[in-house]
Amino acid sequence: MAKIALLCDGNPFSKPRPARMIAMLENTHQLFVFGKGEQIGHFNGKYFSFPANKSASQRTKEEQEELYERCRKKDFDSLIFTSNRLILAQQ
Repeated sequence: MAKIALLCDGNPFSKPRPARMIAMLENTHQLFVFGKGEQIGHFNGKYFSFPANKSASQRTKEEQEELYERCRKKDFDSLIFTSNRLILAQQ
């Protein structure tokens, strides 16, 4: 059975497009889903939740400046890194 990872910037169970993908793939593939929020309903796979990012109004001035600098330098890896993805190396 093929392994598929689905990474969603939101709750994949409440967003229509990822929810349809999950429904289509969960019974025919080994599915690993990464997203924000709690799992909704039954899911035939493994779900890994990661915390939501702070909004602009929640960030401190220093955090906002750091974000701006990372974007300016095109240092996107550190901005999209999710430690939960490290579990894939063990699967």
